[in-house]
Amino acid sequence: ADEPTSGLSATDAESCIRYMRLLAKKFGLTFVVSIHQPRPEVAKLFDHLLLLTSNPGRVVYNGPMRDAAGACASVGYAVPDFVNPTDYMLDLVTPGMKTGHPEDFVKYYEEHSQAQVEALVASELENERQSALELVSEQLRHVSEDWGTLPPVRNSVYGVRFRRQLALVFQRQLLLSLRDPLGIGMEIGVALGQSIVIGVAYIDVSSKANFSQALFFFMMVMTVALVGMKVMPKLIDERLVVKKETSEALYSDWAYILSFSIINTIISLIGNGIFVVLVFWMSNAGWELLPEMMFWLTMLCLVMDSVYTLVAAIAKNSESAMMLALPFLTLFLLYNGFTLREDQLPHVMTWLMWLSPVAYTMEAVMMFAAHAQPDVFQVICDTMGYKHQEGLALGFLIGALVVFRLASVVCFKRLNNIRR
Repeated sequence: ADEPTSGLSATDAESCIRYMRLLAKKFGLTFVVSIHQPRPEVAKLFDHLLLLTSNPGRVVYNGPMRDAAGACASVGYAVPDFVNPTDYMLDLVTPGMKTGHPEDFVKYYEEHSQAQVEALVASELENERQSALELVSEQLRHVSEDWGTLPPVRNSVYGVRFRRQLALVFQRQLLLSLRDPLGIGMEIGVALGQSIVIGVAYIDVSSKANFSQALFFFMMVMTVALVGMKVMPKLIDERLVVKKETSEALYSDWAYILSFSIINTIISLIGNGIFVVLVFWMSNAGWELLPEMMFWLTMLCLVMDSVYTLVAAIAKNSESAMMLALPFLTLFLLYNGFTLREDQLPHVMTWLMWLSPVAYTMEAVMMFAAHAQPDVFQVICDTMGYKHQEGLALGFLIGALVVFRLASVVCFKRLNNIRR
């Protein structure tokens, strides 16, 4: 305890130390207390004294509190009558004081006590002691004799089991998401707004030219790829609070990671579903295309959401998150397989197309559209060079989702930690 009596009156300071002594004796605890200028009644409550001088800090006494005055007299400076012993000793060992003689005390300690203290320490280090868990368990057994059966002590820094942590953190995250303006309300609002903008722009798109219909699919894919960016500020704002709480062992960071991942994924899927359904309804794009479109856009939504979560886990703040997201956006959105195709790239650059989840999604969507309406979309697929490789596309999207999720977990746990 660091100066537990600072700011207290002399009476309250004595009451505080008496209570600490009571706890120490009753529960078999050891209190290490730093204290300055205690009154005699307070000093007598301590069993052991370690007295230090300063500039530099050196030990001048290490022994029972009751023997401190005698040790002072042995150095040649007996405590006068009617003088507070602690004040007197502090004056003697403080450099710069007129009455200070710290070197005499240091020399006396080194000649008469230091060897014995070091030998005692070396001897005790050789003795195997009870672990903290064993000490607490033994004390709990004594308490149980007075108060009845108590839960067993767990060998963990956390007060409750992980499933209890997860339940409580999940409940809190869910309530915050419902209350937060950046939570589920904004997700639904953004989905509605995007649906209106794109739906109005492509009203009755099925009656338009085939390229206009393909452009409609492309706009939906690009919108889904970009909409997940809104998760970054929220995660960065929450991260500081979570890091502080987990550093105090209030709960495991895995409880937050799982809670955030589950809730954020559900919210993203709700927003994505609203967006796709409303756009199809407003644009009259052909309901037979909806299930496949929903599937591929959902996969893209999950992948891009994991990308933005990774960026947020790495970035120190929202501004740096936007800068870190630019390389991913450049790669995924520029190499999209529609406005930029593989046959338009230099041979040494074609591999970049293989790394874009947007390109795989666009190809899968167009190939299904060509299968459902070959007279409308087949010619576009032939022109763009699209192929039937849905298995490869699905495998890539699942693999990217796993890689980015795992990377975001590692970065969240390793980076931007609280220093104590």
